Amino acid sequence: MKVKKVYILGPVSPYRGGIAQYTENLYNALSKSADTKVVSFSRQYPKMLYPGGTDKAKGATHLKDVAYELDSNNPFTWMSVYKKIVAAKPDLVVINWWSIYWQPAFSLITRGLRRHNITVAYVCHSVYDHDAKPWRKKIARLLLKRGPSFYVVHSIQEAEKLKEFTNSKIVVKQIPVYDQFPKPSKSLSVDKNKNRPMKLLFIGLIRPYKGLDVLLDAYEKMSFKEKKMISLTVVGEVWNDKEKLESRLDSLSVKHDLRFVSDQDMVDYINQSDLVVLPYLSATGSAVIPASYYCGRPVLATRTGGLAEVVEDGKTGWLVEPNNSDELKAKIISLSIDDCLGTNIYIKKWVKDNSWEEMAKTIIDASSNL
Repeated sequence: MKVKKVYILGPVSPYRGGIAQYTENLYNALSKSADTKVVSFSRQYPKMLYPGGTDKAKGATHLKDVAYELDSNNPFTWMSVYKKIVAAKPDLVVINWWSIYWQPAFSLITRGLRRHNITVAYVCHSVYDHDAKPWRKKIARLLLKRGPSFYVVHSIQEAEKLKEFTNSKIVVKQIPVYDQFPKPSKSLSVDKNKNRPMKLLFIGLIRPYKGLDVLLDAYEKMSFKEKKMISLTVVGEVWNDKEKLESRLDSLSVKHDLRFVSDQDMVDYINQSDLVVLPYLSATGSAVIPASYYCGRPVLATRTGGLAEVVEDGKTGWLVEPNNSDELKAKIISLSIDDCLGTNIYIKKWVKDNSWEEMAKTIIDASSNL
């Protein structure tokens, strides 16, 4: 069956974060081959459930032709969206799946669509929430099992989780580069002096599973001479004890910018670095990696979740074991600016091979071949 009309359910601007960016990129790519519509949120989360303060980006605006109709606290909007999609008779509905909070709504909508023989794909960014308790996993399995026509995941590990409770089709495809990012600011020139300290960057929402404490432990263990060889910067919004983290960073003389940064700021920070460090304790994937590749920067990450499938050890970056500050320290001090520059050819190839057009084609093909 040729896919001519597609609906996507998920956050877009003014909502912030990687999944909103993902939805917009996927919409742009799918629109090139099918009539594509987006249904987003009038309210994504109650404020009390969002420790970052707000889920909307400063200065961001609503997008044209997007239906902002799903309300997290109003099941009547779930039914309204379901009926609207059924009336439109799409060939495919793509639903972003990432948090247990939205799983009941998406599950209800999905069951209704399937009764009308509408193909539904779940893009599972995370089969389970990060640090999910056993009862949360049980609910996720129950709702997912009753769900879509097929699944799209971004790592083999996430596919294996799904295989534990479903026989439905699972497509594995790596997250493409987030090419909606702006170009680096021209006013910020890159320091090409190879005799300077190597610039390391930790960037993204600062949550316990991101392993920032492990990176700081590694840095703290370095000798004075070793610390002089690197320059570490920490950037991101803190979801836990900001004052405690800020105090530790100050005591270690580590530069920091503890706030949610704009896309422009993110690109500029990455572009000014030599190496992006992601010492995650656990992960399904990371939007920071394709953002780093967009800027031509390698990544030092941990062998957890899908990270090892995106970071080619010794080519687009380097891998260490999670929660091991000694190994992380050893790897950091073993690297040089020249090592980072040497990854450029591999990063360019990765970017070319993982486009949003390829992601859209993968989803369309999977739907057409059911």
